[in-house]
Amino acid sequence: MLDDASSGEADRDLAAALHEVGNGLTVVLGWLEEAQAQGASGPVAEAVKIALERARRAQRIARRAIGADPSRPGVEPLRDIVSECIGGLTPVASKKRVSIHSAYAAGLDAGNVEAGERLLQVLTNLLLNALDVTKEGGDITVRIAKDNDPGLVGLSVEDGGPGIPDADRAGLFRRGQTSKADGAGIGLAHAQAIALEEGGRLSVQPFEQGHGAVFEIAWPLSATSSANGPRTRRAVSLHGCRIAVVDDDTGILELLDMVFSARGAAVRSFARHADFMTALRSSAFDVAFLDASPYGSGLQDALKSLKSAHPSLDLILISGASDPGISVSKLGVMWIRKPFEVDEVIDVVRLIRASSRTAE
Repeated sequence: MLDDASSGEADRDLAAALHEVGNGLTVVLGWLEEAQAQGASGPVAEAVKIALERARRAQRIARRAIGADPSRPGVEPLRDIVSECIGGLTPVASKKRVSIHSAYAAGLDAGNVEAGERLLQVLTNLLLNALDVTKEGGDITVRIAKDNDPGLVGLSVEDGGPGIPDADRAGLFRRGQTSKADGAGIGLAHAQAIALEEGGRLSVQPFEQGHGAVFEIAWPLSATSSANGPRTRRAVSLHGCRIAVVDDDTGILELLDMVFSARGAAVRSFARHADFMTALRSSAFDVAFLDASPYGSGLQDALKSLKSAHPSLDLILISGASDPGISVSKLGVMWIRKPFEVDEVIDVVRLIRASSRTAE
């Protein structure tokens, strides 16, 4: 058991790790979106589509966990969640020559579920565990059936492993309990916690000799007939816009350079504030993205100085902190929290350009 101090430190370490994961996903998403925009076809296009959707979901999960995204997962078609989960794990299953099947009871393939993204988390966890224990050439089945509670739908995951003896079932969902040599004992405990938080259940059937384990999920059905569809991506031109990006993270520099350049902007990247200041002596920029972390306690003074010397330069602060620690509105500075989505930075520049044209 962790004491309060150790628990607080662990929480801070976890938040920092999630922040870094979110940043990494921002970079991955940017390149996947560009790969999709280049018009890949056939199996490559499908692979990019699947990876893009799962990366977006993972980024939203990381953002919610650190408080950067207050939104709730929405209503989604049950069939889409099951298909996305199985499809996303196809490469892993293929390497083991394991087949994953789904079977729907009558009338259940057209329903919607609440918090579809969280159901996807739980189902993915169970299928990855099933793949770990199913022998090469085996089968895994996801069955969708009615639950005793009419407000819930039942999903079961049947693996091709040796099953879980009753003696091992008692602590199965206890945090820290694992049978894997490299396991952390987090997955099943977290999956059950998610199910309970959403008003559902996660359990395992009693051991049956000669059969694999069967995990059962009960998940809330949605009363609404409409699901939240994917967002439509707008094609945005930034032709003629001069953008500076100042960040000590090479991945972020490369991503933003690629994103803005592909939309017609002239981009210059700087790993150091000093290099950016030198460039300002001979070059003009319309917009500058500034990573807050290198400035430390001198952030406010640095922003004031920049705004004073270059009043027409629009500054956008990017920070991983939940609070930038300064009054950005009073300084006339915009703020985007890391990890961000590519659409966020594009929209900020688009809005700045629109405001500038209105002022003219």
